[in-house]
Amino acid sequence: MKEQRIIVLLFTVLGLICGYLSDYLFSSFENAGLPLAVITPLLICVVSISLTSKYIRGKKKSWMISNTFITFILVWLVIWIFLYNI
Repeated sequence: MKEQRIIVLLFTVLGLICGYLSDYLFSSFENAGLPLAVITPLLICVVSISLTSKYIRGKKKSWMISNTFITFILVWLVIWIFLYNI
């Protein structure tokens, strides 16, 4: 159980960082802002899931993929939308 909490916390912090990164990329580049702001955090999420799944044992992999992806996406979008509106 402690392992799952650490992983969810990791992806929450990663979502916060990527939300800020998306806001920066979207506002900095004129023509390529939106694709960079969407693709970069998703690639970071996929790489992070693949790296952390090496440390998780068999049954927990499906839980980790579904819950961490959902946590990451929700936190990332909320932070990005909040920063965009400021």
